[in-house]
Amino acid sequence: MAPPKSYEKAVLKKIQEQGTKTKLTQGLLSKDDENKLPNFEVWEHSSSHKLDKPYKGNPRYLMGTDEQVAMQASMIKAIHDELSLRLGFGFTFEEWFEEWQKGFPSLINTNKSNQQLITNYPINNTENADGWRTNIDLRPQYIIKNHPSAHRKFRVIEYFPEGTSNPHQSIIFSGSDSQIINQIILYTSISVSNEYSNNGFMSPIRVKGRPMVRLYFLEPPDEVDPGFPPIKGTISVRVNKTVTNGDGFDDLTVLEIHNMAVKIIENFATPNPYIWRRGKETVTYHDIKNGIRTWIYCWDGSTGINLFKRLLDVVGVAFDLSKVKVSINQDPSTAYPIIPPTQKIFGQDIQQARKRPVGNVHFKYSKIFIQTLSSRGITLTDAKRVIFHENKFKVEEYI
Repeated sequence: MAPPKSYEKAVLKKIQEQGTKTKLTQGLLSKDDENKLPNFEVWEHSSSHKLDKPYKGNPRYLMGTDEQVAMQASMIKAIHDELSLRLGFGFTFEEWFEEWQKGFPSLINTNKSNQQLITNYPINNTENADGWRTNIDLRPQYIIKNHPSAHRKFRVIEYFPEGTSNPHQSIIFSGSDSQIINQIILYTSISVSNEYSNNGFMSPIRVKGRPMVRLYFLEPPDEVDPGFPPIKGTISVRVNKTVTNGDGFDDLTVLEIHNMAVKIIENFATPNPYIWRRGKETVTYHDIKNGIRTWIYCWDGSTGINLFKRLLDVVGVAFDLSKVKVSINQDPSTAYPIIPPTQKIFGQDIQQARKRPVGNVHFKYSKIFIQTLSSRGITLTDAKRVIFHENKFKVEEYI
């Protein structure tokens, strides 16, 4: 039974509105009568203009009467939509990469099915989690590799896994959008696994959710630039111990917490509060084995190295210079201007926030954050003395 005319017209109209077909008539004239068109037509067809756009120069065609073309297009579209859902090719590489690059910010942390599970990928920084890819310089980047005369049925990209922080490290991926996505995920998985072990694959040591020590710094009032808020700074480090007797970690004792507080005073408050010169360079320290993966903005690399040495001494981890990486923007005055530009909001010029301001921030206090206890953290020290004492600590005060 033939489909109703209204259905055929609706399908053809929908295809035409989406700009997915082009009627071709040249070369199809009747040999008997040059002015007579044949009783069939040829249409250039695409099931998804969005997905086909990167693969220019590779058209597909449908042929037949209007009714036959409409039926073919309808069936092909239905099959395409069904398979794209099942096989996962219904989105472009660009759509996927936007989320991948930022650490999937659209994810929502739902209720835990098991309270012992701690997400490694929260949306934003929280009191007990570091977040993922909050450092813009470390976000991956890519370049599309095109050839002016090539009409490839595949794509080629150059992938930079550490973004602008390491612009000389890249790898070529090629294939369809879904194949390139899978290649990037596999490459990342292998790279992370190799960070944990030089002897092949092994499960990574999970440090998210471990106790975290955080130090707070603030620019003194007499050094604050007029018209701007004081510069702040924080730096955190995980402790590879547990308070819940599990996961193969040693137990963290109350005495050890007190001893870390004493170490903070020795490294950051004696004889005077430690001064961290903030700036435009990114200094990172990655020591996955010991659960340390952090970064800070500094005036120069030596500032960051000195700060990391003191921080690692607090948690009893030996400093390793080979785990330090310094990233310098090639045009910092443009990327991070001293006086930020203004933006017109409701007709009024509003000055934007400063990016990577330069200034001295002084140590003010420190806290330790322990999973399941108060999200406010437990104060360890102020800028002069130890606040936390093992013989006065009561768990119930922080539940």
